[in-house]
Amino acid sequence: IRDISPGKKILGQVLASIILMLGGVGTRMANAFLDAAGVYASDWIVIPASCILCIFVVICTCNATNLLDGLDGLCGGVTGIISLGFLALAVWLAMWNNFPGGDQVRVVLCLAVAGAVLGFLPYNIPPASIFMGDAGSMMLGFFVATMMALFCMEGSSRWLLASGVIFALPILDTSLAVIRRLRSGKSVFAGDRSHLYDQLVDR
Repeated sequence: IRDISPGKKILGQVLASIILMLGGVGTRMANAFLDAAGVYASDWIVIPASCILCIFVVICTCNATNLLDGLDGLCGGVTGIISLGFLALAVWLAMWNNFPGGDQVRVVLCLAVAGAVLGFLPYNIPPASIFMGDAGSMMLGFFVATMMALFCMEGSSRWLLASGVIFALPILDTSLAVIRRLRSGKSVFAGDRSHLYDQLVDR
C-alpha cells in the first residue's frame, strides 16, 4: 500500500525478534558459541548475549531472504529447499538425539513452511500470477532465524553450524552484496544488479 523505509523495516525485525524471545525462543543462542569455545557462563552473561545474537540473526536472515527475492520463484524455491534441509536435520535430532521438548516444534514448523512454499511456487514461477513481496520474503527469513534459534536449544554449536550450512546460499549472496556496496561507496540498502542470480541471468 505504501513504501516503508529500510530503517522502519529493521525496527520491525527487531520487534519480531523480541516477540520471539518473549516466547522463550532464542534466549539461549549464546550457549552454542560458548560450547564451541569450551566456556561455561552464568545466565546473567548468557541471556543478554543471546538476546543480542537473536536480534542480529533475525535481521540478517530476514534481509538475506529479502535480497534473494529478485526473480520470480527464486526466494520461494530456495527457501523451500532450505525448509526441507531443516526438516531432515530436525527429524534426525528427533529420532537419534533424544532431545525432549523441541523436536515436535521443529518438525512441524519445517513441514508447515515446506507445504506453504510448495503450494505457492506453482503460481510464482514465470509467468507468475502471484508475487511474494517483502512481507513474504521477510517472513521466510524469520522462519529461518526461528529454526536456527530452536537448533541452539541443544546447547551445541554443531546444530547451529549445520543450519548455517543449509542457509549458506543466501548468506553468501548477502555478504557479497554488502561488501560490494561498501567498496563502491554505496548504501548497503541500495539495489543493484550484481547478485549471483543476476549474473547467472546475464550469462
